[in-house]
Amino acid sequence: MKAHRIKAFSSNIGENPFASKVICGECGEAFGRKKWRLRPGEYRSVWQCNARYREKGVMGCANRHIDESTLEQVFIKSWNVLMENKEACVEKWKQLQKGKNPLLAYRAEKLLEYADKDVQTFDAEQMHVILECIVTYETGKLSVRYLDGTIVEL
Repeated sequence: MKAHRIKAFSSNIGENPFASKVICGECGEAFGRKKWRLRPGEYRSVWQCNARYREKGVMGCANRHIDESTLEQVFIKSWNVLMENKEACVEKWKQLQKGKNPLLAYRAEKLLEYADKDVQTFDAEQMHVILECIVTYETGKLSVRYLDGTIVEL
């Protein structure tokens, strides 16, 4: 948490699904949710590096923002990419379950529960159970890290 300057985790997953889950690949800070007004009464949720405008009027980190809907699609796509190699993943998770680390065993158990699910729509609860973070880079590259240590690059 300290490495990314995160002071607290959000407990309201439905309202703020990516809190503490999106990390800047350029400076290491967490991303924060911003509501951008499109027109009166219409808003769009975006995520932006918290170091971008730490000082009013002074741009810090140059990493770009990312739409919340894009993050949702990235999670769905990364899970489906991971499941293209399902047999190897399931074998890895079964081995982690048998290991001596109870936290990794629990995480592997949760990943195994979702291995049989066809993910086509975003589910914030599922994401929080199996996702460590999404690291976003200025180049547009995204790195999706699951709680077992598996990384999917997009």
